[in-house]
Amino acid sequence: MRFILLLTVFLITAVRATAQEQPVALVTSNGGKSDIKAPAGGAVTDASVGAELRPGDVLTVRTGTTSIVFMAGDFLEVQAGEQLTVGATASASKLADAGGTRGVTRDETVAVPGGGIARQQGKDALSQLSIASGIRGDAMPVAVSPRLVLSDPNPLFCWFDTDSSASGKTRTYTIIIRDAENAVVAQKDVEGAVYRMNSMRADKLSAGLKPVPEKRYTWAVYEQGKVPNPLPAFDAFFMFADKGGLEKAAQKREELQALFSGKKIDEQSYHTLSVLAYSDDRERLFADAFQHLLVLAASPTSSRFAVEQFARILPRFGNQTTVVAAILGGRR
Repeated sequence: MRFILLLTVFLITAVRATAQEQPVALVTSNGGKSDIKAPAGGAVTDASVGAELRPGDVLTVRTGTTSIVFMAGDFLEVQAGEQLTVGATASASKLADAGGTRGVTRDETVAVPGGGIARQQGKDALSQLSIASGIRGDAMPVAVSPRLVLSDPNPLFCWFDTDSSASGKTRTYTIIIRDAENAVVAQKDVEGAVYRMNSMRADKLSAGLKPVPEKRYTWAVYEQGKVPNPLPAFDAFFMFADKGGLEKAAQKREELQALFSGKKIDEQSYHTLSVLAYSDDRERLFADAFQHLLVLAASPTSSRFAVEQFARILPRFGNQTTVVAAILGGRR
């Protein structure tokens, strides 16, 4: 009986400890200098975009502002000179400044679309990149995105030339898009940089590329003058979501844009929250995240988060893009 009692206490304690270890919020933007201190003399880490916060963590903003979003869906901006002791929710958190310590009020938070954000699965970028590093590709342009399912009515086409020997040089590439019957619906010569992520909007490729529910396309990119004849099967395919998926994604996109344009959330948080929405494993609209990832990759405070997201997404697109994930991870 004593053994059963001790085992029960142990299990309850373990469950509570596990719950305590789960993140309850994450950093969505950092416009200055801030850090996170774990409780009970724990480590101090930079509050970069994507950093996770757990109950008891203390976020100290020294300059600028740092924004976080709680998993439950509350967005909070913490100002320079303020210190936030994180609770399980925004309302359970404490904010300290020169005037003392108080609770976070409802007026200080903004509800994000969807009622909250999900904790990402498979977020360990380093382990995924170590797997990716075992795959080798020839020096060639790779059709990166879009792949799989997307909802953006004007998708961003991204490609990456893996020829490291010509890194930084400019080349002309030929992008070709086919429909489900393998008929060419668009072909365009575009300039891009070698060993860099290049992008172009669909409206500059073809006005006829419409977001028809469940319509399927394939595409490829070649160095100009090296397009094979006849054309082989294309490795990269994408299709638009079904009608319900397109409508749901459009609503979330409009809600996030409204928060940003209404100055309820800052620009970096807008891009971070968009990435989290599209890369949610329940939604799996990974290609829609790319326009936001490219913006985040250009900022020192969010570049690591962008690389981690690329490491999660690109291996799902196939071996060619897994090679790109390994390259991006190595250049972090």
